Amino acid sequence: MQNLRGYIPGYGAWLVTARNLRMWRRYWVSSLAGLLGEPILFLLSLGFGVGSLISSVQGRSYPEFIAPGLAISAAMYAAAFEAVYGGYTRMVPQKTYDAILATPLGIADVVGGEVLYCGIKGLQASAAVTLVVASAGLLPDVWRAAVFLPLLGLLTGLVFGALSMLVVAFARSYDFFNYYISLGLAPMFLFSGIFYPLDTLPPAARAASEWMPLGQLVALSRAAAFGTPPPHGWGVPFLLALGLAAYLPAVDRIRSRLLK
Repeated sequence: MQNLRGYIPGYGAWLVTARNLRMWRRYWVSSLAGLLGEPILFLLSLGFGVGSLISSVQGRSYPEFIAPGLAISAAMYAAAFEAVYGGYTRMVPQKTYDAILATPLGIADVVGGEVLYCGIKGLQASAAVTLVVASAGLLPDVWRAAVFLPLLGLLTGLVFGALSMLVVAFARSYDFFNYYISLGLAPMFLFSGIFYPLDTLPPAARAASEWMPLGQLVALSRAAAFGTPPPHGWGVPFLLALGLAAYLPAVDRIRSRLLK
């Protein structure tokens, strides 16, 4: 482990983020279509399709019940895919990180900048989905949701940006990400309480789901959208600690790969 200063990003992290944002402006239309497409399909097929067979869930219509979780899952996927595919492309085939490190910027600036960029992508995704579900009349307190769901999207992006950069740090090819997506993101998407209350699961499965980062974020999003207290007071500190626990070894590993 390097000394602490080797892990703290400086202003250079914002420069890395700004560079990525400039590149994103070239394909923002297709990016927005990708951000909105899947959540809208789930809302139509499950929310209004399956939802027509369900009278209510926890006192809410089924489309209302799943809407906050869809906003957060969109942020998770936006951040994770940006990190694993975008980050790996910049690190390996394009050698963008090597070019950045030829400047006064350091590894912490590169990794920190990527994580910050993922946070912004998470905010964009959750804000876009929040706008859609609000337009459909699925958020009882639109203004509360308009403030808190994008902020939770930012937190989601930061956490999954850090986790995904740790995955990138160990990847040797694009195929490596199939494990992360199929065995990590997909189970969280299905078992984090987006589509049904976690108390319907067996006790062991429920405990595991509650400790999933997406499970914590879905619970927070539902509390924010409906004005109810979050189920756990330690949700945000847990998520921040998890993000930090992923960020530190990601910096170490990427440093060892790039500065041989």
